[in-house]
Amino acid sequence: MRRARNHCARLLALAEGAHHDDLPLVTQQVPGLVSDYEAAIAPAGLEEARELKRRMVAQLCAISESAHDIVEAEREQRRDALAARGQHLERRLGGTPLRAVP
Repeated sequence: MRRARNHCARLLALAEGAHHDDLPLVTQQVPGLVSDYEAAIAPAGLEEARELKRRMVAQLCAISESAHDIVEAEREQRRDALAARGQHLERRLGGTPLRAVP
C-alpha cells in the first residue's frame, strides 16, 4: 500500500504541475477509483481483499507511470522545439551563434 501511496502522491503532483489535457482526469478519477476499491475491499474475505489490494496497487502504479511518461514526452518536445527555433534563428542570422544577453 505504501507503494500505491507514493505513486498516487507523484501522480497528483504531476497532474497539478503539468498542463496536459488528460492529467486533470487523474485528479478527478483516481480518488474515486481508490474509493471504489476500498468499498469492494471492506466486505471481502481475506484472500479476495488481498487480491483487490494487489490489483489496486498495480493499476495505480500503471496510471502513475503513464502520466509520468506523458509529462516527460511533452518536456522533451518543448526542449526540442526550443533547440530547433534557436538553430533556425542562427541560420537566418548568417550562421553566427547567438550571443548570450548579459
